[in-house]
Amino acid sequence: MEDTYMNIAICDDQDEWIEIIEDYLTRFRHTYRNISWEAFYSAEELISYMQKNKYVFDVLITDIEMQTINGIELANQIREKDSGIVIFFLTSHDEYIRQCFQPSPLNFWDKPIEYNQFERDMKKAIKVYKENNKIFGFQYKGEHFRVQYKNIIYFKTSGKKIIIHSQEKDYEFYGSFNEYEKAWTMAGFVKANRFYYINSEFIVKLKSTDILLANGEIIQATPTHIKNIRMIFFEYDYADATEEMEVD
Repeated sequence: MEDTYMNIAICDDQDEWIEIIEDYLTRFRHTYRNISWEAFYSAEELISYMQKNKYVFDVLITDIEMQTINGIELANQIREKDSGIVIFFLTSHDEYIRQCFQPSPLNFWDKPIEYNQFERDMKKAIKVYKENNKIFGFQYKGEHFRVQYKNIIYFKTSGKKIIIHSQEKDYEFYGSFNEYEKAWTMAGFVKANRFYYINSEFIVKLKSTDILLANGEIIQATPTHIKNIRMIFFEYDYADATEEMEVD
């Protein structure tokens, strides 16, 4: 577990709970040394810090009940920039739980939380973080973004920009395919033509040179690239693969 560094944001407007969580993290660091954290006493303070420093955290531990911007709103704002962040909510009221589904927390911690539960859940967070850490990071207009590869349907080049079409929303940044081809290939993406790199997990059907995606879009591949895609999927020769493709 020592090969991954993890940055944690703690946000609570009660000094007492900031101190408790920091104490728990200090104890937890005896087992998992590669963690660091920053404490914030309001959502506004955390948001300002992230904007000023162009910074993203790997884990967010936040109270739900805070002044002006509560923990749910805070988590949703951060999710906009970083879909891979692991979230824990501190709460004293069960009625908040239904509202929390959108930012998808890893767990709810009822105050007061015991260290044993904290430790168990932090170990889960490390596993989730390592999975979420399979991400694509990029910068646009001075801000840093991170998107999980598993949520990206395809990359599309448009002039000097690359458009990321994900399940949640579209992003864009300046760049060229040449810079990222190796990383995308290792992440399971396949090149369809000079404009598209497609996440192989979203391909549901191949027909001639057409690629049907799970979202209903059809991307036309070049003959050379469609042959390579078939070879990757079927792991046997192109002729056999062609016979097994659906032909209308």
